[in-house]
Amino acid sequence: MFTKSMSLCIVLLFVFSCFVLADIKVSDLNPTKYQVKPISVGLVYYVDRTYTINSFPDELKDALVILTGNDDKNSKGDGFITFKIDQSATIYIGHDSRGETAKGGVPPEWLSKNFTFVSGKVIEVSDANMGTFNLWKKDYSAGTVSLGGNADPPAAGQGSMYIVLIVPAKLASVKSAGKIPITWARIKNL
Repeated sequence: MFTKSMSLCIVLLFVFSCFVLADIKVSDLNPTKYQVKPISVGLVYYVDRTYTINSFPDELKDALVILTGNDDKNSKGDGFITFKIDQSATIYIGHDSRGETAKGGVPPEWLSKNFTFVSGKVIEVSDANMGTFNLWKKDYSAGTVSLGGNADPPAAGQGSMYIVLIVPAKLASVKSAGKIPITWARIKNL
């Protein structure tokens, strides 16, 4: 009986671990006034304003958000924001929708050249002038992440600073190819 129960626990632990998100740690964040918080509806997303997140796509439900400063909306320069992540992650940039080509704007070159635009997915916010952050994404390995300034050329049209979202890479799921059912059958027959 003990062997059967123990075997069942091991199998369930293995199966569960194949689908769990790993916790990710963010360190050495610069500018140091910025903060890191889990995403949620109602989250204040700037350190110097009171605008909040109204809704976000489901794929961001496990994201950490770097709360930036809207006073930095005219920032320029390579490495304006830098931080370290302790494991692989997808980094999303929530970019002011007014700074996108659909609204007559132009995103900074570092964003348009290095990130992929996520069509049809936005973060809705309480800032009525902006309305939404459009999303751009890029996969990173563990290590240092360096992002440019909001107003780096040829940026135009944005009226607010971008935010950064960090989604940890999911552990690879394992295809059973019949092995788990076979193993389960053997455990039940112990």
